[in-house]
Amino acid sequence: MKKAELLFVPAPGRGHFVSMLEIAKLLLSRDDRLCITVLIMRLSIDSKFAAYIESLNDSSYTERIQFIDLPQTSFKQATDPMVFISSFIESQKPHVKEAATKLKESSLMLHLQTLRDEQKQDITEFKDSDAELVLSSFVNPIPARVLPGVVLDREGGTLILDYARRWRETKESHVGSGDQRSDIMKWLDDQPQSSVVFLCFGSRGGFGDNQVKEIAKALERGGFPFLWSLRRPPPKGKLAYPTEHENLEEVLPEGFLDRTARIGKIIGWAPQVAILSHPAIGGFVSHCGWNSILESLWFGVPIATWPLYAEQQFNAFEMVKEMELAAEIMLDYLAEYTDNQITVTSEEIERGIKQLMENDSKIRKNVKEMTEKSRKALMDGGSSHFSLGRIIDDVIIDSMP
Repeated sequence: MKKAELLFVPAPGRGHFVSMLEIAKLLLSRDDRLCITVLIMRLSIDSKFAAYIESLNDSSYTERIQFIDLPQTSFKQATDPMVFISSFIESQKPHVKEAATKLKESSLMLHLQTLRDEQKQDITEFKDSDAELVLSSFVNPIPARVLPGVVLDREGGTLILDYARRWRETKESHVGSGDQRSDIMKWLDDQPQSSVVFLCFGSRGGFGDNQVKEIAKALERGGFPFLWSLRRPPPKGKLAYPTEHENLEEVLPEGFLDRTARIGKIIGWAPQVAILSHPAIGGFVSHCGWNSILESLWFGVPIATWPLYAEQQFNAFEMVKEMELAAEIMLDYLAEYTDNQITVTSEEIERGIKQLMENDSKIRKNVKEMTEKSRKALMDGGSSHFSLGRIIDDVIIDSMP
């Protein structure tokens, strides 16, 4: 069977990586002829990305998707984020080229290791054989007689394929975030259906102390059960990711944690997809990153908009004004690399959350309709299903000799 291998090179950052990984899974689930390699550019400012990569362990895809770490490069960090990202990507070009060049060799080793360990094939029997191997990274079947001699040697081949097996095993490790995730989901299990407002502002979303206090006042006055992903923003003028608060009492209003202990839970890192899919979630206060918007619509959770940077103000406008799929807290909050941040008042936040959590609102009805349309689009015969099929056909046809 003819196979094709796709090489994915996502832009640096978790948001880009996660969405590309979901596309990869969709492609693999649709056609057995595809294999995918994802090249990973690691930003030194994103300390949690390594843990996320190590946590990936989906047995359905371990044989058909692999991750390759590109070497980290060191250079002076520019203050302007676009200059920094552009310079970083330029520095990665030679590593991408080298990884692509080596891909055929590494695919061969993993394929032979699978034949040996899972299909119990004696690789040395390929010596002087007329057999042919179908590899994802080659258009034509590979004659066994052209395999490297060391692979066909019993002792040397064992050593090399053992290395390949251990490399594959390194992708199957887990990180110690399981307890935290379990604690969050158990708390949600105890909440009434569609009652909880979830506040989360993306991988780079963090607020200063004054803004945190305004959010806290709004939550306490509103009285809605809440799950709040609260993190400390990076120092002004420094391109970095938010960090966890060491002491929440220092940033929250005095006594807030005690007064809201029965209805609220504050967390750092948030397993966003798992949370949005939980039936207890009734609304989502979001920075309006496109991944977050798609995830909320897929699970039928309406959004209250609080955009922070990049294209998020545009996304928020489309959701609120164009499509009537979201409530408005803010549409033009400009927090991107500027000291001129405004403080959104607790009254504005409370008003937006109350609109968000109305049971019979037009927004909630519109979101429900969009959820149904979204799911139909991915079903057999749907627009997204059809488009994905055309992409696969183009890839397979282009890989033919």
